[in-house]
Amino acid sequence: MRKFLIIFSILLFPLIDLNAQGCCSISINSLGSTECGTIDKGSFLLGINYWHLNSSAYYQNSKKENDPLKRNAFGNNFLFDIEYGFTKNLSIYLSVPFNFYIRETNLNGISNVYHNYGLGDIILMAKVNPNFQTFGSNASLNIGFGVKFPSGKNDSEQDGIQLPIDLQLGTGSFDFLLWGFFQESLAERLRFTQSLLFKIYTKNPDNYLFGNELNLNSSLYFDIINDFLTANLLVRFQKRWKDKLDNQVVVNSGRLLIEVLPGVQFDLFGVGTRFNFGIPIYTRVEGSQLSLLYRIGLELRYKIN
Repeated sequence: MRKFLIIFSILLFPLIDLNAQGCCSISINSLGSTECGTIDKGSFLLGINYWHLNSSAYYQNSKKENDPLKRNAFGNNFLFDIEYGFTKNLSIYLSVPFNFYIRETNLNGISNVYHNYGLGDIILMAKVNPNFQTFGSNASLNIGFGVKFPSGKNDSEQDGIQLPIDLQLGTGSFDFLLWGFFQESLAERLRFTQSLLFKIYTKNPDNYLFGNELNLNSSLYFDIINDFLTANLLVRFQKRWKDKLDNQVVVNSGRLLIEVLPGVQFDLFGVGTRFNFGIPIYTRVEGSQLSLLYRIGLELRYKIN
């Protein structure tokens, strides 16, 4: 495990001093089946994930300030996913999101509300367990590759005016995902996991290119009651590079975010349930942007053998 953590530290070090980025990119939540390895041959894993996000925090670079437009921004994201074990070392994962966005501005006593809802961008990903023996009998590594399809609208309008990018349901582009997942048992009741999800965006028909995105999630799980109740602490590192339009850098795009998500999970009648609450401990944006204030999540998972 020590070698593995050193490798991740080397990957992270050059990113810390880069200009932060990314208010305008449309994020994909990287929990759910991306936080576990492959499943058994012939089995299904069904999941429902819900996230409520409050993105009303206004930042200029790394300083939180009062928003001159007095905006309130919220997102409610539902993610339905299914995973099937084709072999003991290969799983196929499909996720279908439904997004609900709302933003309110209050300027000079005049309030305006913008909203959008509907199908987001669907993801199809292959997860592989290469059976590396490097990490010992108490550890495992999985890798994967995915495609994100432009199923969510990226040109929604309200009152005849096109909504801004961060209120759109999709990117309008075919995009690609690289995934990795490592887990190790540290003690009888304690285990560690590390996941990596790197999103590679392509230009959409409007010649808009979203900045690539790196998510690193480090988690500790402690079994309070074996096979029933577990406490977990997740630390998420998210780096988004700058967007481009017609090959020109988009102002006020790009972000670096470090977030802490404590939670609890339990198994009831075969349904795995997890609650998480997330708050950022470090935020740095390029220019001035709205960013995450907090998030609340609920996840349900059921396995059919």
